[in-house]
Amino acid sequence: MANLIGSSQIGTKLLSKLRTSAANDTSFQAHSYLYINLAALGLFDEAFEILEKLFSQKSSILLLAFSDPNAEPIRNDPRYQVYHKRIYNYVHKVSLKSRTNTSALDDKTAEVIVDKLRQFVLQEHPYLDPSLTLRSLASQIEVHPNQLSWLLNEHIGKNFNEFINQYRVDHFKTLAIDPGNRHISILGLAYESGFNSKTAFNTAFKKIAGMTPKAFQKGQSS
Repeated sequence: MANLIGSSQIGTKLLSKLRTSAANDTSFQAHSYLYINLAALGLFDEAFEILEKLFSQKSSILLLAFSDPNAEPIRNDPRYQVYHKRIYNYVHKVSLKSRTNTSALDDKTAEVIVDKLRQFVLQEHPYLDPSLTLRSLASQIEVHPNQLSWLLNEHIGKNFNEFINQYRVDHFKTLAIDPGNRHISILGLAYESGFNSKTAFNTAFKKIAGMTPKAFQKGQSS
């Protein structure tokens, strides 16, 4: 959307429409889209004004908008690091308040932390580390391990192993269909995807994909 907005008269009208929508949107969804486009276009002053509004209202989509890859140009502005510290400190403080009672997280806070988790996993690929644990992942996203376990089960519907193995299996599939990896064995690709044993890999793959790794690979080459 940002490329379209910045490249034509039609784009200027769309940006104006986003501004109007943001002025009348109490859910802050429009604010999120507006922030991302302003950041991508280099209109940083206005983008930070939107960010401040999202922060002051403790918007549940704040973290998702802030870390959106399309808003990457704004990260070179010194103010970005200031907001980065404010936003992630806020999430961390909320987490600490509920340290002994994970179910006390309200829906908005839970949504923010889940968004933070998904963004972190997509950008940093922690699942490729075979030694990754619930506790180490929780530490990396600055939440209590009990909270992370609760969020995975209640808001994502998977336990830690199921959540991480889904990403590992998807990564394996990407590697397996790449012609440049034909010289690497199935087990070799499994290790490169974060699995630490043949048994763990085969069990997880069959459970998630509904077939054996060999059957998957054979289906791709037929």
